[in-house]
Amino acid sequence: MAYVDTNVVVAYGFKNDPNHQNARKIIDKLGSQNLISSPITLVELHSVLSRRHDQYKPPPELKKLKADRLIYGLARYLCSLMNLKILPDTPKLDRLDELSIYHIYSRAIKLAPELSLKTLDLFHLAYATKFHEDGLVDVFATLDREILEKKDIIEMRLGIKIIGP
Repeated sequence: MAYVDTNVVVAYGFKNDPNHQNARKIIDKLGSQNLISSPITLVELHSVLSRRHDQYKPPPELKKLKADRLIYGLARYLCSLMNLKILPDTPKLDRLDELSIYHIYSRAIKLAPELSLKTLDLFHLAYATKFHEDGLVDVFATLDREILEKKDIIEMRLGIKIIGP
């Protein structure tokens, strides 16, 4: 199965996105693999769409919705286009010194010194690593330049193949 980064979801869903063709190439490369992502993707989709929904052309059935429902509807629409399944999170705590924190935060913190990526990228990779350990993910699909530039170290460290366009 493949973990799909938010940038691929958005670019794939809108033909007027500058990375639309690159996203199509990625999804074509993945073929019939099951596509999954994490709750952080939903948060990021809502953030991106709330700031840029006027740049994208929603399908006619969504145009009549009020702004809050439009964003939710667009997020669901984008996931449905590629049959993307958002896997649930497990509210499990880890210890970081004397502090109890959610396991995904702990994973992201541990990845930060080695990968030096942005926060949301670390969260995506933390989720992908968790899903990989559960036997659910072996590929991480992204358009993110920084992740693609660090492909070799991420693949070696996490055991997940990184693919781009």
